Amino acid sequence: MEFKKNRLKMENIEAEEEKFPTSQIIEEDSSAYYLPPRRSNVSIILWTLFILLLITVIGAGVYYQTEKGKKFFQGLFPQLAKSEETPKKKELADSTEKLNRIVEQPYIPRSSMDPELSACINFYRDRQVGKAMVKCEEYLNRPASDSNKSVALTILGVMYDEKGRTSLAIDKLKLAIKYDANNVHAYYNLAMAYRNSGNFGEAKLIILKAKEIAPGDSKISLLAGNILSETNDPEKAIDSYKEGISRSPNDPFLSYNLALSLYKQGKAPEAIENFQKAILAAGRGQVAELSHAHLGSIYYHRGELEAAEHHFREANP
Repeated sequence: MEFKKNRLKMENIEAEEEKFPTSQIIEEDSSAYYLPPRRSNVSIILWTLFILLLITVIGAGVYYQTEKGKKFFQGLFPQLAKSEETPKKKELADSTEKLNRIVEQPYIPRSSMDPELSACINFYRDRQVGKAMVKCEEYLNRPASDSNKSVALTILGVMYDEKGRTSLAIDKLKLAIKYDANNVHAYYNLAMAYRNSGNFGEAKLIILKAKEIAPGDSKISLLAGNILSETNDPEKAIDSYKEGISRSPNDPFLSYNLALSLYKQGKAPEAIENFQKAILAAGRGQVAELSHAHLGSIYYHRGELEAAEHHFREANP
């Protein structure tokens, strides 16, 4: 009986093998396993494209570092040129404005033969503003010449302007001119007060009047040039700087501002000459550094990279 059962089992197994031959299963599995996947060709293409793109990007980056490459890309994408130049120009403009503010300090007489007026002047120069104000007010309430009272009013006007009380400063300085129509210090400081108040038209009129009174005063020529430049009168600004230089040829501030105005007018050769004069006159300091920075910028845009590098280095000692 057992033999028959075993035989039946064997027959059943053989029947199953006939339905599903083992060799066929193995053959089908092996062929399914060893057939190369179709995705492999796509992967190779994608990797090749990625590598080519990476090489292109790296090559473009290296080329952009060269002068020709930089000009090529800036021609294609003007915003690249703007992004590089604008901060530099803005920085130079900001520095120039600060320089003008440093130079354009109040202009007052150095001293006076009158000891009481001299005390008023010296208190102001020593930055003892409170004492200077009291002394000047006291001086105005005592007998004195009109010209001396004009000086005291000028110093009061300057102090009020420095405190931000521009309207009161203008009143004091106008009164100073009434006492002495030739008080050039009053005109200078009145022009400053008008400019500080935003009234550039009056500032221009007043500083030009000061130039008539003292045509050889380099401080007045400098302020006149700056105000004329700010009021879009570049040719007269250039003339004013040149007049000042004719009287004070070694004044670095006049040479620097003249160079700046010439450069804005597209007169690069003259600008270069005057920036160099400013450097020689100044020696070291802010005027020299700004002059070197502008020269570096000029030479850079002319493609004279060695000269540009030299001046940029000198601008950041």
